[in-house]
Amino acid sequence: MSHPVSPICQKLILFFLGALEEQFGDSLGYENPRPRFEVSYLGGEMRVSRDQDGKVFVYVRTSESTEPSDYTDKSADLGIPGLISSLTQMWSN
Repeated sequence: MSHPVSPICQKLILFFLGALEEQFGDSLGYENPRPRFEVSYLGGEMRVSRDQDGKVFVYVRTSESTEPSDYTDKSADLGIPGLISSLTQMWSN
């Protein structure tokens, strides 16, 4: 049974891998790419953005509320138990 890795955990992993690449890439003569993310359209309900590869991302407002959500009664789940389980299964095979 596989466990999905939460988006936050994925971002943390990619962040640390990126930091390692940035630290060692320059010493190996590798020029680290500098990604671009440009907003092509910005309206009251929608934002259209493009990355350095020309991929389009459309973001739509799903709520009229401008108040931040209160998550104090929610437990944090970063997907770490699922990540550990998946890694354990991968290494045991």
